[in-house]
Amino acid sequence: MNLKTKIQHIDAVKPIIVLNLEDAKELGVHPSDRVKISSNGKTAIAIVNTTTKSVNEGEIGVFDEVERELSLKDGDVVSLQIANRPKSLMFIRKKMDGLKLNDTEIRTIVQDIVDDNLSDIETAAFVVSSYMRPYEMDETVSLANAMVDTGETLDFGDNVVDKHCIGGVAGNRTTMLLVPILAAAGLTMPKTSSRAITSASGTADTMEVLSDVSFKPDEIKEIVNKTGGCIVWSGALNLAPADDKIIKVRSRCCHIKCFIY
Repeated sequence: MNLKTKIQHIDAVKPIIVLNLEDAKELGVHPSDRVKISSNGKTAIAIVNTTTKSVNEGEIGVFDEVERELSLKDGDVVSLQIANRPKSLMFIRKKMDGLKLNDTEIRTIVQDIVDDNLSDIETAAFVVSSYMRPYEMDETVSLANAMVDTGETLDFGDNVVDKHCIGGVAGNRTTMLLVPILAAAGLTMPKTSSRAITSASGTADTMEVLSDVSFKPDEIKEIVNKTGGCIVWSGALNLAPADDKIIKVRSRCCHIKCFIY
């Protein structure tokens, strides 16, 4: 199917296109299906949305991510065909059914999250499946390793310590106390923290009252080498991009859970 491009000027973070409902029916696709878009020798896989109003028959509404990837402009004619859904969706369904995931399956899910191959709804399904069917230890190890391997890493040597808690407890600021104490004791503690997820203020938000928390990797190394520790915002780095994307979806799931209860 050949369609005329209509730029939507919407930044959705993920590759999304909008089809008129009649064109979607003719192509045989539904919302959240994938299509392969081709233009001038370039191709992109995008998630389908449908409409009866904002995009006419014969047009394809293109969000910013697809526009940039294919260098499109209004009126460009693109070719459209059905694409397969990511394999990771089968693995998410497998987890929801109560079956154990192997290392390859978990890594496939994490890589698809990092590559923005999953919609927010599909990533939310992954989060919910983890809540419904808690991981066994080897699944947890695979998930942690996959998150590390899909991001950048910083090496501070061997004498490094860390702490972690479940978070979401109002007024609980153990990081703010432990990092300076352990650093003063001669240990190295480069601590990355998140902004608010389930509470009104995350550790990074609290620390930002006292100092900046957004730093580049080389700036963090300089701070840690000088002081022995740091408290910085993890979202300013690319250490665990999958975690950053999951957190955004998880925060919405937590709000839904609170509403239900």
